Amino acid sequence: KEMGCEWFTPISVLKLCILLHFYIDIFNVFALVSEESEKIGCFFAGGDQDDLPYLIQPQISNLDILKCVSACNAQMYRYAGLRVTQCYCGSFYGRYGASDKCVIACTGNSSQLCGSEDSNLVYHTGVLVPGPVSYLKKLNQSETSLTVEWNDPSAPNGKITEYVVKLDLVYSYSHTPPIDHLQWKFSGQSHKVELPNLHPGAQYNITVIARNEAGLGIPKSTIMWTAVGYPDTPLTPDTLEINANNLKIRIFSSSSDNGPISSYQIIVVDDSSVVKFDDNFLYGWSEAEVKAIPYYIAAEFSPQDLPDNFIVGDGGTYGGYFNPPLKESGMYHVILGVNSVLDGEVKRAFSLPTSQEKSKVFIPKDEGNSTLTLGLSIAVAIFALLLMAVIFLFFLLKSRVKTSRGRALDHQELTLQTPVPDDDGGLSSGAYYLEDDDINEGHYLDRLREQVWNVPQQCYTPSGGEDSQFVGFGQYGEVQLGKVMLKDQLVKSYAQVVNDQIMRRENKQAMLKDLGVLIKSGSHSNVINLIGIAETPEKLHILLEYYPSSLKQVLLEGRALDHYPVFAEKHQRVCTYSGQQLYGVITGIIRGMIHLANMKIVHKRLCCANIAVLDGFIPKVTGFSVAQWTQSGKTPDYTRWTAQESLRTQQYIGKSDVWSFGVLLWEVATLGGTPYTDVQTKEVSSRVMRGLRLPQTPYIDDELYQLMLQCWQIDMDERPSFAEIQAIFYNLACDEMEHLNYNFNPGFTYAKYDPDLEHTITS
Repeated sequence: KEMGCEWFTPISVLKLCILLHFYIDIFNVFALVSEESEKIGCFFAGGDQDDLPYLIQPQISNLDILKCVSACNAQMYRYAGLRVTQCYCGSFYGRYGASDKCVIACTGNSSQLCGSEDSNLVYHTGVLVPGPVSYLKKLNQSETSLTVEWNDPSAPNGKITEYVVKLDLVYSYSHTPPIDHLQWKFSGQSHKVELPNLHPGAQYNITVIARNEAGLGIPKSTIMWTAVGYPDTPLTPDTLEINANNLKIRIFSSSSDNGPISSYQIIVVDDSSVVKFDDNFLYGWSEAEVKAIPYYIAAEFSPQDLPDNFIVGDGGTYGGYFNPPLKESGMYHVILGVNSVLDGEVKRAFSLPTSQEKSKVFIPKDEGNSTLTLGLSIAVAIFALLLMAVIFLFFLLKSRVKTSRGRALDHQELTLQTPVPDDDGGLSSGAYYLEDDDINEGHYLDRLREQVWNVPQQCYTPSGGEDSQFVGFGQYGEVQLGKVMLKDQLVKSYAQVVNDQIMRRENKQAMLKDLGVLIKSGSHSNVINLIGIAETPEKLHILLEYYPSSLKQVLLEGRALDHYPVFAEKHQRVCTYSGQQLYGVITGIIRGMIHLANMKIVHKRLCCANIAVLDGFIPKVTGFSVAQWTQSGKTPDYTRWTAQESLRTQQYIGKSDVWSFGVLLWEVATLGGTPYTDVQTKEVSSRVMRGLRLPQTPYIDDELYQLMLQCWQIDMDERPSFAEIQAIFYNLACDEMEHLNYNFNPGFTYAKYDPDLEHTITS
């Protein structure tokens, strides 16, 4: 940026800026070679460990001072030492003391001295800053982070005081551009760091630069990819035509912001079997037959070759998979699978119908007997009339007994299906959600069961175990801290313990519906994961991903004047976090809310207290459906975050969450301040509906505050969507302005935090 290059989104411009910056750094260092070499003196070379450890190879013929100094300068060493016919380089000299033996003439210039057999004649090369780190590599990657490691420069040329790590986006599959330039500073002792809040399936240029007392050194860069993320859940194929032994379907292409769409698979499921679909055991038809698996891959297509329509059961071969004729009188449904492959890793998503009954297809027998066909037709017509009569009688009886509570829901254990959790400890992105009218008896429960990992008893340590403990109350029961075995590793988890045997019917239905919402949210790197469920004879344990802190706690802890006064005094900052760290957190929250909005999930309780913060400063949206719990005696009061239309009508839509996000943004900017602390809770609703808005504090600039005001528009159509917020915030994060200014100024005070105004005391 010093030379006028902006970090534009077009990748070609970005690459050009990176290269120009690199070569300017190189030029600034090597320009010093032209200066006259400064003689320092004669010093003993030492024994097993040379005073100047780097030997120029191959040996320089006709050695003189200029040749040796130039060679060491090219290797980025601060000092050059001549020893008879050899040239040595190093960042330090004089460990073995001064010498008076540098009396041998140089072979390339008899008028110059080149030390002696045991002494170096030392010269300054003109290089002051560090050379590049000796190696840079990727240790690990996740969907949203990269862990990188490096060694100290071979030529530190002084004490390394810090490392600067730069990250530049090279390529992304996202339709909305992620943040394309980030920078961190780490101590001089750091050699392994995690770079958080990145985009899945994206290619980044990682640059590490060492700094000593003289300034920044020569950068070393490498290209790295984040792990591929899950593609969007594809739409369920439409059934166009049913024939004997085959059916015709319409296929819809899918998309992904988190990696490439590598291939599509047509999967046929035989619904006559009780075995449920599990993508961990997915094969072609022949192998599925041998293994007695009632579903198989009938075809695979590249994105370019995906047809609009496809005949399932035509006997052809597609992408190496046989598409056999369907069995007569069989009951089937078809799933569309989407594969995303990047750097050897595969993520998959599968279509699942909102109502499985609608997608099941009955394959008729191919009968040529017209008399039999006519008879069957008459029988079907009679059956249809009888069915209509039964339905009429059912609704007549129901209207007469609608005041009766009906029999209680039968208790059913969720033990028939045990799909394996994915790499994040969550569910596959094929989870789905059912509408209100689907909640009846065990039918809804059966559908949810198919989507949840049923945690075996030996894999879960419930309350009462060695490490479990009570932590609060959820809407449907106590929340406890336990442990779950995931990928051969015992990890902490939260468990909401539901005693569904004694729950009232309406409460049980509400619990199942909320569980369905969490299942529908699927797996996303910025949304809390549902690990699975575990059962005892009396209780149901809903297992949620563990997180050590909420964003509210993290922000309050970052108030440097309150908790780290030495840091505040030394750095003249009132916040221990950098602006880029907070930008990364906000960006992660936006991504999580975009995902929920795409899933048609309204949060209703969005605030910093409902943002989990995991290791690596990774935010995850929580606090919705059953992923909500409170400490004993404290019930959250979300009035101060609630949109004005919801305060008036108690109705919530997606744009209501946008209002709440604006308040959350103010919370982040004020490091955990309580909204409207000068207004009593009972007056907040009326004041907000009359136009009260949160104030702009001295450390929130105009552009960031303008984004907040956009979120608080009375007309919901005027509020931006979360996708639009992502684009706006992207522009803010990438410009040169400091939108969050936490530099210390005399008279500075934090926005007031009052926990009593954020909770209702219930104990």
